[in-house]
Amino acid sequence: MSTNRVVEVKAKAPDMSETEKLRLAEFYRENRDALEAAFQSASKTDEDPKKKLYEDIAAELTAMGVAVRTVSAVKQKVRDMKQKARNKLSEEVCNSIYFDPGV
Repeated sequence: MSTNRVVEVKAKAPDMSETEKLRLAEFYRENRDALEAAFQSASKTDEDPKKKLYEDIAAELTAMGVAVRTVSAVKQKVRDMKQKARNKLSEEVCNSIYFDPGV
């Protein structure tokens, strides 16, 4: 009992270019309040404003021509960039607290 299956393997999109990362950071800065808002639309007929924002930036990044950028990939990149910024800030704070220039 042998069945032949065709497994489709999706190719990984290339890493974001520096231009894409910069545009994504600008997008986040411009829309931070809406993206971080806890409350979403209560109406089932209204489109989720966060979803619309992410769809717009995904389309804009895709239009840059590097690769197709999905909404889920863009959301993940935003999470990764925020985490990297938090880690960097934490590292700088720790270094400034424990650094004694008199030593």
